[in-house]
Amino acid sequence: RVFLTSSGRDLLERSYEVQKGMASLTARASELSIGTQGTLRIGATPQTLESVLARIVPRFMRQHPEVRIALLEDGSVNLAGALERGTIDIAIAAMTGDRGFESRALFPLVALVCMPASHRLARRRNVEITELAEEEMLLLRPGFMTRQIYDGACKVAHISPRILLESASPHCLLAMVHSNLGLAVIPSTVRFTKAHPRAVPLMQHGRVLGLWMHVLWDPRRYTPPAAHNFIAALCEQTAADYPG
Repeated sequence: RVFLTSSGRDLLERSYEVQKGMASLTARASELSIGTQGTLRIGATPQTLESVLARIVPRFMRQHPEVRIALLEDGSVNLAGALERGTIDIAIAAMTGDRGFESRALFPLVALVCMPASHRLARRRNVEITELAEEEMLLLRPGFMTRQIYDGACKVAHISPRILLESASPHCLLAMVHSNLGLAVIPSTVRFTKAHPRAVPLMQHGRVLGLWMHVLWDPRRYTPPAAHNFIAALCEQTAADYPG
């Protein structure tokens, strides 16, 4: 067993700050020397990539051919860590700036419950969390914010959910619902087709369960001009037409 001393932890934290400074200096020098804006690294959840970025990124690349786009797919919780480490420049996720990030709100994210057409709740316009206590549940993995919203609501309602499947793919969950294996909780950013099961908002005490999607960046790191241009394009697009 090897542990850092308090002095060692202090040195490690100072090393991270030096690393951040060197990364910023390198990025700035690269822009000055070759006259381009380099690579823009964007992190998002799978459903956000599908419903938002698949539409915005191609247009942005046509308008900014000198910028190379690199995409990272992960859940909101892991994206926060990637943003802190500098693995990505911006993140689009259901979280706020409580880690020292700067952010701009994009659109509301709602937790939806999907059910087979033959289910007893299928004709409802919304479903209370307590009505799912005895149902077989199909859920996203804990790294996704929709799952954390659901788990928090269950804790408040003193419910121990019966979990049949945890997946990283909302469309996998929808396929399971289509086979009458249970009810799925997915985010409103998922793209639906007419063939998909019915989906309605999940409620608690008459209030919709959800929060706002944000675009976030770390002000402690150098944010390239391409990132600011992309953020502006993203806010403009989602203000006019947001998923769900």
